[in-house]
Amino acid sequence: KNSVIENNGNIKDGSTITIKPRSQPSFSTQSSTLSSSSGLHSPKVSIDNDKGKISQSKRGTTTKKTGPGLGIRLESCCLNDPSTPYATLLKFKDLIEANITDLKTLSTCSWNGIPNEVRHTVWKILCNYSPPNSDRRQKSLDGKRRQYASLVEQHFNSPITVQNNIDMKNQIEKDLKRMITLHRRQDFQLAFERILFIWSIIHSASGYVQGINDLVLPFFVVFLSEYVHVDLNTSKEIVLGAEPTADQLAWVEADCFWCFEHMLSSLHNRYTRNQPGIQEAVQHLSNLVAGIDSVLHNHFKLHKVEYLQFAFRWINNLLIRELPLRCVIRLWDTYLSEYYGFQTFHIYVCAGLLYCFHEDLINKKDFHDLMTSLQNLPTHHWTPDKQMKELLAEAYRIQSLYPKLPQVPCKTKALN
Repeated sequence: KNSVIENNGNIKDGSTITIKPRSQPSFSTQSSTLSSSSGLHSPKVSIDNDKGKISQSKRGTTTKKTGPGLGIRLESCCLNDPSTPYATLLKFKDLIEANITDLKTLSTCSWNGIPNEVRHTVWKILCNYSPPNSDRRQKSLDGKRRQYASLVEQHFNSPITVQNNIDMKNQIEKDLKRMITLHRRQDFQLAFERILFIWSIIHSASGYVQGINDLVLPFFVVFLSEYVHVDLNTSKEIVLGAEPTADQLAWVEADCFWCFEHMLSSLHNRYTRNQPGIQEAVQHLSNLVAGIDSVLHNHFKLHKVEYLQFAFRWINNLLIRELPLRCVIRLWDTYLSEYYGFQTFHIYVCAGLLYCFHEDLINKKDFHDLMTSLQNLPTHHWTPDKQMKELLAEAYRIQSLYPKLPQVPCKTKALN
């Protein structure tokens, strides 16, 4: 009667839910290289009908020790991998090159991963930035890019605006200097600074919040890969096969801004005063874990571990500091294909992440060891086609058990 996750089949139509013995996810500690995106079919998901509980069978664990997870995990990978199955790539090309792109079909296909060769185009469509009408696509992009250039002149190049917001500008600059990805790339840092400063000026209710600088990175890397070969080397810096032209870099910057704007539009209350949206999401995560893994939930309570102490960063930074960037990009394929992907499905992914590392966490017998493990999950070896596929399948299974997030009143706390 235990649940099972199979890595094939289609989960979107709800027709593949069965009852079978649960197989174990294989979260191996062996290193592996980045491979292509998954196929077009989501994993089959079986639900335990015994009072809606998930069995406490042995989960995939790892004891590999890693250093402090203070930065974004950017293990060596390439975003121009040509190994994507040809049929999958053709399916996406047919969709995006049609006179009118079928958005529902595109979203369904994207749930299981988008081929690297077309990801930059698909993301723009899923962000409602690029129109489904292929004939109007380039004209629309040109117009939005000109509009962004006007915003740069109006806000970033205005001495008065900059002077009135100098503290915010200085904080943005400090945070960007700490991003290893942007080291030795002043042009990239300046692009990020303009994006963040202009967004914060426009959204004055929230302004700049530390951590959202990380959220620009996946867009930037994906859109840059449209023009040049992009690799993330072992020193965690971006390495380019060639230098982008000034125009190409300006296009990437504008595209990042509008897609970043679209993503944060559903998360705005997470970045207002006291960040009530994050506190509500953390409370939802706590309620979910209490339902699917009461043993781990009670273990946290026993050792006085509060979800806000570790999950704040998970929600605020969308797991960008917990997962390698190649896995984050794969995760965002799914988020962008879901109507409330960043807002709601992300919480199920966080619950699935805790569930996957149940055994490791249960073996930690004090507060310090638990917090060290939670803040440094051993995911450096993860790849999009293995561990991420399993994590997303686990998250979907949890969502099938709890299609509506448990509703418990959340008292907003003042954050220092």
